[in-house]
Amino acid sequence: MKKVVPVDYEREVMTQVSPATEKRVPVPAEYETVDQQVLVSPGKQYCTQILCDVNATATKITEIQKALQTAGFYNGPIDGNLGPNTMAAVGAFQKSKGLADDGYLTVETVKALGITPQ
Repeated sequence: MKKVVPVDYEREVMTQVSPATEKRVPVPAEYETVDQQVLVSPGKQYCTQILCDVNATATKITEIQKALQTAGFYNGPIDGNLGPNTMAAVGAFQKSKGLADDGYLTVETVKALGITPQ
């Protein structure tokens, strides 16, 4: 009985001649150049208005924190600092309202909180 068994080691194919012996037959390597581009993820580009540094004053951030607190999304200190707790509350608010949760304090989000962006 003869049986051909593929083996990855050294790119050889083992041929079993009989149960106790084997014969190794080398398989020549095959190379070819493949020109292929793979789309890893589709690119997307969009523009959105964010609350700029000029308008993101401590007074405005305090107003935003109070609005987030009233809406039930923020329970941190009302300190006028746009820190990680405030941004986490902004993200949760954006998700609940179906707004873009992109890590930015957008003008659309500020307006949804009932606050004027300026």
